[in-house]
Amino acid sequence: MNDEQAIGQRLSAGDTAAFKALYDIYFDRLAAFVFKLCKLESVTEDIVQEVFLKVWLRREGLAQVLNLESYIFSMAHNRVMDYLRTLNRETRLREHIARQETLSDKPEAPLHLKELQHLINIALAELSPQKQQVFRLSKQQGLSHDEIAAEMGLAKSTVKNHLSETLRHLYRFMGPHTGPEVLLLLFVLRHPH
Repeated sequence: MNDEQAIGQRLSAGDTAAFKALYDIYFDRLAAFVFKLCKLESVTEDIVQEVFLKVWLRREGLAQVLNLESYIFSMAHNRVMDYLRTLNRETRLREHIARQETLSDKPEAPLHLKELQHLINIALAELSPQKQQVFRLSKQQGLSHDEIAAEMGLAKSTVKNHLSETLRHLYRFMGPHTGPEVLLLLFVLRHPH
């Protein structure tokens, strides 16, 4: 059994000293790896913390992991790729919305932003209070799924399901009242600048 496997065994038993050893071994290299991919210091910090948190939360299965380094770096790589895909999608959507907002200054524009917000509020009112709160925490306050789950005492999968169901509901509700560009706005409510 190599050192990594020994650390994995100890971690799976809940050994906090093993976790600290793992953190000390990989933190700097993992941070450099993540920064090289995303080029943003704040995002690097968040992703590295998230990876170590996931390692701790999934510690019971680490005894089965043969290459802990590969496991940790793969987790970080996947999280960076998720972040970059989301950033790319939100950037494109924001650009599209910005182009559409210039059209909303014209008198023939079908909806103004206040009317849109009013429609969203009506649609949200049809949902359970829990789904409304999950949506607002995610899309209006910018909290992550993990943060929402912790704040509301829900499983992360429940948070994801609530958001997915809420967005489907909003699409169905908003579709007859708006054009496709307004539906795109639903994705960028999280970052309204």
